Amino acid sequence: GVVMKINANANAVMWSTYLGGNGEDAAFVLSIDPLNPQTIFVAGGTTSNNFPGTAAGVLQPVYNGGIADGYVSNLVDNGTAVSLLRTTYLGTGQTDLVYGIQFDQKGFPYVMGTSTGNWPVQNAVYSVANSRQFIAKLRPDLGAFIYSTTFGTPGAISPNISPVAFLVDNCENVYVSGWGGAANNF
Repeated sequence: GVVMKINANANAVMWSTYLGGNGEDAAFVLSIDPLNPQTIFVAGGTTSNNFPGTAAGVLQPVYNGGIADGYVSNLVDNGTAVSLLRTTYLGTGQTDLVYGIQFDQKGFPYVMGTSTGNWPVQNAVYSVANSRQFIAKLRPDLGAFIYSTTFGTPGAISPNISPVAFLVDNCENVYVSGWGGAANNF
């Protein structure tokens, strides 16, 4: 993946960096912490078992296997350069991808994506067993789930909703929009 900062006139790159390891890496989404505009979170999918920034103290410090794991990386922008603070994998041992990342007004990151594995349901008041789309609220230090849940068709073998829009409002309500059904062969 590539992350870059472009100046306000869009005519110069202020800094850029690669994000990934020894496998295939995709940076799908980026969001800025509303409490600290220098704090950037990037998420996507990876096949790398050595993704940079993983260490003790994050939710999943090691690659969980399968075709791909999702990931969330926390970077800090000092104006002219960027540094990587930490990364956590988000995976089940199957194919897991993060397609959305948003923040609530208290600075907690939320992620949304798809999984062909058994995504963990924790502290959730709503979930659909054996469905293939997920939403999770993480601690800002990426050390644990606040909650994690699944949604979609129960018993689906593969994701049957392609989530394309994701929002967390001021009351911490979560909104997801996507498409599915016969149009995408699910």
